[in-house]
Amino acid sequence: MWASVDQIAEVMLGKMLDKEKHKSGSVLPYLRNINVRWGTIDTDDVLTMFFDKHELGRYGLEVGDVLVCEGGEPGRAAVCGAVHKQLKYQKALHRVRLFGLYQPHLLAFYLEYLAKTGQLERRFTGSTIKHFTRESFIELPIPLPSFDEQENIVSIVMSALDKAAMQDEVFAHSLKQSAAQRKNILKAAFSGQLVPQDPNDEPASVLLERIRAERLAFGTLAGKRRNSK
Repeated sequence: MWASVDQIAEVMLGKMLDKEKHKSGSVLPYLRNINVRWGTIDTDDVLTMFFDKHELGRYGLEVGDVLVCEGGEPGRAAVCGAVHKQLKYQKALHRVRLFGLYQPHLLAFYLEYLAKTGQLERRFTGSTIKHFTRESFIELPIPLPSFDEQENIVSIVMSALDKAAMQDEVFAHSLKQSAAQRKNILKAAFSGQLVPQDPNDEPASVLLERIRAERLAFGTLAGKRRNSK
């Protein structure tokens, strides 16, 4: 079965930022599209603006709400958790509040699949700066399996993504080890540790001092020759 987004959820844009008009109410933190990444919500760089009392619910967030970017990277989505209930959201984001028929993470995964396979772009407006308007978003067809199957799909996808993340960490650690090993090899190569050393060889410090002395002597001799000409 398939359904349009507006059949499974309420979709609403956030509050438009207008510093000239909005000067009353409570100063509260809000999310922008830059805060919404694929699968995660970054709260390290959160701004604030005024919200009147009647706007608190309208622009509020609940556990399970899906935030979807209207601009920036249109369609980029993440699911809200308990830590995001204290935040509001700006107009550059769609808040998708599901009616209970759909698993929030499945919607976010499906949007990511469409975006990364180029299938979502045909629904964007704008020739240079792309936008995923509410009108276009609510008409998007969504696959509608049973809720048990939805949860099973989400569980499998999350498990696979966790394994992929662990592999990324292993690769990153291996690259760091490789860089350190390269440094150690070069250090060993230029400190005489890679081949057997003859204890009767002249120490490098003595060799360098002798080379400097010879260069100095050569320079003095060359100067005398120039002066004699």
